[in-house]
Amino acid sequence: METPLYFTGTKSCSTGVMKVSIIYEDPSISTDVQAEQFARHLADSLGCSCDLSDATWRSDLFENEDAAAAATLAAMDADYVIVSLLKGETLPAAALNWIETWLDDAGQRDAGLIVLTDASHCGCWGVESTRHYLRCVCSAKGVAFFSHAGMPASGGGTADNRAGEEAFELLPSASW
Repeated sequence: METPLYFTGTKSCSTGVMKVSIIYEDPSISTDVQAEQFARHLADSLGCSCDLSDATWRSDLFENEDAAAAATLAAMDADYVIVSLLKGETLPAAALNWIETWLDDAGQRDAGLIVLTDASHCGCWGVESTRHYLRCVCSAKGVAFFSHAGMPASGGGTADNRAGEEAFELLPSASW
């Protein structure tokens, strides 16, 4: 039995395409793949297709101005930015600064920020402090914030040890 996604309606389904940008921590534990799977499942649940073209960025690359500029261009009209915090650490300052800049006009576009965490790292200082900080920034800028604690991250690379569709449950920040 599939766990339903708890998610309010958004403008993204009115166009039939949900455009997503992803910021992830570590490709060695498939955080990028898990975030992409989550985005596709969310789009399917909302009755949309998912546009991930040129939209997946490793968090440490934001230190590079060219990479940050390319990410900005790719995410300019994103419906959602997904931040994958599956290692239990904080994001680099440059990635946090980039997210803050993206959030500046995200509320006007009815966009939202989704934070994915590894359920085994919930309660870890790095994850909780970053999630709390992003939730506060979203609140201050009038942007929808959602958080999801999924299955533990794994370096194995098979579908069985990555977050499967049946494990997804997205809760708005107001619910926790």
